[in-house]
Amino acid sequence: MQKEQALRLHLDSDAVIDHRQQDTTQGFKHGHSRHPGPGPKDQTYSKNIDGELPSSIVPITLPVDDAERIQRQTVDDRALLLGPDHPETLASINNLAQAIYFEGRYAEAEVLYKQALAGREKGLGPNHLDTIVSLNNLAQATIYLGGFHQGEVLYARALALGKAVLGEEHPYVLQNTHNLGGSLRKQGRHKEAEQLYRIALAGRTKVLGPEHPDTMQSINNLGGTFEKMGTYEKAEEFYRKALATREKVLGRYHADTLQSVHNIAGAL
Repeated sequence: MQKEQALRLHLDSDAVIDHRQQDTTQGFKHGHSRHPGPGPKDQTYSKNIDGELPSSIVPITLPVDDAERIQRQTVDDRALLLGPDHPETLASINNLAQAIYFEGRYAEAEVLYKQALAGREKGLGPNHLDTIVSLNNLAQATIYLGGFHQGEVLYARALALGKAVLGEEHPYVLQNTHNLGGSLRKQGRHKEAEQLYRIALAGRTKVLGPEHPDTMQSINNLGGTFEKMGTYEKAEEFYRKALATREKVLGRYHADTLQSVHNIAGAL
C-alpha cells in the first residue's frame, strides 16, 4: 500500500503555506495542549503545533516524497529561470520548507524558512505580507525545536507588522495574537497568555462569529490555559462550551470535538 500523507493546503495557511499559493491572510491556527510531533509517513497531516485540526482547509493527498520532490524541482526551475531572489522563487522555497516541516524535519524547515525570510526582507521589505508570513512560518518551526523565546520574538514582530498593514481586527492579525499567546503559554507565562487569548476570542467572536472553528479554538485554548494555572472549574467551563459548539457545528465524531472530550476529562 502506498504510503501517503494528506498535505493540508489551508485556505488560511496555518502558518506554513505561502500566500502566493493560497490566501494566507486568514491566519494561522494553533490548538490546545500537545505537539503532535513527527509521525510515520503513512499518517495524515491532521494536526498543527498544539494538536488540533486547522480550520478552513482543503486536503490534497500526495505521497510525501513526491511532495518534497516536486517542490525541490520547482525551486530549482524558478531559480534558474527567474533568479534566486525572485518572489516566486522565494515562494517555492517557503513551500518546500512546508513539505519538509510536515515530515517532522523541523531543523531543515527552519533553515529554508530563514532563507525565504531573508530574501523577502531584502527584496520586498519588512512590511510586505510575504515577509510577515515568513516570520510566522519561522516562528512555528523555531518553537517546535524548543526555541520558545525566539518564537515569541518572531510572533510579536509579525503581530506588530500585521496590525500596521491589515488592522487589529483582521482574522490574520487575530490569529497572530492567538499564536503569540501560545508561545507565552509554552514558557509558563499563563496570565499573559490568557490576556492574548481573550483578545483573540473577542475579535474572532465579533469578526468570524461565535460558531467559527477559530472562535471555538480560542475558547478551547482559554480552557487549556486555566487548566495549566490549576483553575480546573474554569477550565472545564471553557472546555464544555467549546465541546457544545463543536458538536453542533462539526459533529460528535470530528477530531476537534473528540479533542474537547479529551480535554474535559483531563480537567476533571
